Amino acid sequence: MLAGVHPANPSYEQTDRREPSVVKKRKEKSAAIRANECENCGKTTVNPRFCNRSCAATKNNIEVPKRKPEGNCEKCGTPVFRSKRYCQQCQIVVKAEKEEQERRRQENYQSWLTPAGEVRERPIQRVRMRTVFRLDREDLSEQFNGQSPAHELIDCLIGICFAGTPYLRQQDAMRYVSLLADLNEFNYRDWSNGTERKIKVGELCIDYLPRAVRQWVDAYLEQPHHPMMPAYAMDAARFLERHMVGYETFDWTIEPLLPPGRFERSEFFDSAFRRRFTTKFGPLVGCRVPNAGYWLRQPEWMEPLYPGNRFLLRIHRCHLSERSDAGFGIIGVDEDLRFDLMEEFCFVGTVLLRREKKRLATIAPEDCPTGFEQIHGYDAGIDAAISGRWITHAITWPGDLPYPEAVPRWTVEGTEANLADSDT
Repeated sequence: MLAGVHPANPSYEQTDRREPSVVKKRKEKSAAIRANECENCGKTTVNPRFCNRSCAATKNNIEVPKRKPEGNCEKCGTPVFRSKRYCQQCQIVVKAEKEEQERRRQENYQSWLTPAGEVRERPIQRVRMRTVFRLDREDLSEQFNGQSPAHELIDCLIGICFAGTPYLRQQDAMRYVSLLADLNEFNYRDWSNGTERKIKVGELCIDYLPRAVRQWVDAYLEQPHHPMMPAYAMDAARFLERHMVGYETFDWTIEPLLPPGRFERSEFFDSAFRRRFTTKFGPLVGCRVPNAGYWLRQPEWMEPLYPGNRFLLRIHRCHLSERSDAGFGIIGVDEDLRFDLMEEFCFVGTVLLRREKKRLATIAPEDCPTGFEQIHGYDAGIDAAISGRWITHAITWPGDLPYPEAVPRWTVEGTEANLADSDT
């Protein structure tokens, strides 16, 4: 042993001679560990079988499932869980088929038969036709202008409602008749001379209609009426506006009754008016799913709504507020008209739900005498956009208990419109 060197503390030279073998063994051990492949995804891993817990759970669930499949694939019949429609292989096939169908739809593939009876198909250039609705000017003594009496324009619109136009439902047309006649007799408060004077709207010139209409809608907000009357009045005013300034969609048009550029759409209900309207309007209403002519989207986890089912909707905004269908759990719109002038009559709000065994279900009673159950205890909800024509009642509280107040009727008892409305 060298002098000055302790056995437990080897010199630098001794330590240096041992290091190569130790490092080599460690490298060989690390290389052996890194050689493992994950049994689920195939990635290189330092673990014996799986690269992470997710892969381990996936592999184990396939080899030793916790429960057996209770359903069958809709395409090949392979056992699958009830939450799935197709097995894994058929899902790939179905996805490819949908992508191919979407490609053909976008490229507008069309098929036809040759004179010999052979099928031919290829992409066809898209051509769009436009339908134009215009008033027969021969029925008018003269064309409307800003100085024409308002009652002449209102009478013309009432005549349009009775003419059976293809862009109006009969029940909606009768509601517009009732409300336009009411607007014609409404007393407009004029302050132009510094003192208040009242003039019937029908006696004003057409230039004053936007201001008179706003006063008329405000009157339904301020005075006691059925909770839905302010919205009905605004909807009738929009019907008036769209015929005055014209209305155009991608495939059909209503020509304006007034010269182009006479009015701007913002002159009737600007954003400030809509905000003020929303602060005062927002009833709880009862709705009923129509028997036909509608489209309804609803989440799978919720008890489904069927024709005739009833539910409660808390309205949040007026129907003129901008909305995006992508943000709603429930969407219910009418599809019974090809040309629907008032398709915007759709309310944004919350459908009230109740919990049943840790599951949400809609309020859809069938045996309640009034048509709706007690509201107490139903505070859960889901965002929805529902057609205004589905609303059958407004919930009011004349006492301690809620009371369903039916929406006004707009047709004479016994007429076709009245009978049709009772069926829906």
